[in-house]
Amino acid sequence: MTTGDKELRILHANPETADLLFAVGSPSTPELAVGTFDGSRSTVQEPLRRLHGIRQAGHTTRAVAIGSGDDIAIFLAVDEGVRSTLIRHHLQSGVSEDMKIPLGVITGPGACYQGTLRFPFSTPHEQATLAAIASTSERKARPRVTSQTRSLIPVRVEKFPAPAGSVEAIVYGAPWHTADRVVIALHGGPESHWRAGYDNSLSLLSSIGTVVAINQRGSTGYGPDHQAAIRHAWGGPDLADIHAIADHIARRRPHSDGRLMIYGASYGAYLAVLAAATHPARWSHCAAIAPFLSGELLHRDGPEAVKQLIDRLGGRTKIHGDGYGPRDLLQVAPGLRARTLLIHGGADPIIPASHSRRLYEQLCKLGQCDELEYIEALGGHSPPYDRSGRPIGGRIVEFFTRPSPAGR
Repeated sequence: MTTGDKELRILHANPETADLLFAVGSPSTPELAVGTFDGSRSTVQEPLRRLHGIRQAGHTTRAVAIGSGDDIAIFLAVDEGVRSTLIRHHLQSGVSEDMKIPLGVITGPGACYQGTLRFPFSTPHEQATLAAIASTSERKARPRVTSQTRSLIPVRVEKFPAPAGSVEAIVYGAPWHTADRVVIALHGGPESHWRAGYDNSLSLLSSIGTVVAINQRGSTGYGPDHQAAIRHAWGGPDLADIHAIADHIARRRPHSDGRLMIYGASYGAYLAVLAAATHPARWSHCAAIAPFLSGELLHRDGPEAVKQLIDRLGGRTKIHGDGYGPRDLLQVAPGLRARTLLIHGGADPIIPASHSRRLYEQLCKLGQCDELEYIEALGGHSPPYDRSGRPIGGRIVEFFTRPSPAGR
């Protein structure tokens, strides 16, 4: 099966029509094209029909399926921040339309058959399962999923003011204005972002109180400027966003003491400790899973792949002049007052557990945290159990919900 195009890769096929969807050109910036397979000659009829103008700037566009019928349609998933949208692009007219799916993430390719599009779809309440939706314009319908799982916890997307513009967040639970507990959740990466699919850590935290999972500057999913904001500035614009959002929320909780809780894993754990130490009056609890001490020290102690990431993102560059001090957890540790939980897998191949051990030892010497606990767990970067076999998730929930120590 050949065509005249080089760098041609099949993405999807529709056996009802023998139509094929191709990616043409560079793997990093491919064009989409449609061709029809000629079974008698084992070739694709030429020329291919190129699809222009359907990719959206700043967002990732993925081909989901190719439809059938007189008006052939291409189905595309567009990842916009936390969620996926589903686009039907009509090949003959060149018109694209939004198919209006619920909050969630399209997690892989799908297929069209007999007028129905099926694709894997994950929501904040359930892991990826099969969704089905009418594939033609004449059959209007909302997607249905095969699972019957339902959650009583509401989930919504909100935007919060930050120094360089609004920052998007997924909010689990009751309105944060009136909730008893509010947890700010920070993702790892840093080249990552929270998405509106099922996330075990966010589901776990939602049992504690209202969770605000923010995609501060440095997160992927919002275009190159948002992502590049922390190049040569780890703990700079992202930390500023965290403080601004926390202040915004705290000021609008009139019946609270103004303190919030903070949780982070990996790079998010580094930011969580930085935030708690540089604004101690704002935070009552800080849970950090696999934190590193600084970009400089992680570059020294980490594996080669981590060193390369730090070099590429400028993670060793020092930041000056914003009043938050050095971006080294050992140096900002004297500011930490919150009840603090450190968890690290003893066999972590990405961030050595020695970083959490050193931070714990420093905090013990200072003796200024309202409460301090370190768990060196079984496993690697995301340890499932502590050394006694208790689930790490349960230890985190217990930390956030148990009563304050006497006299605190």
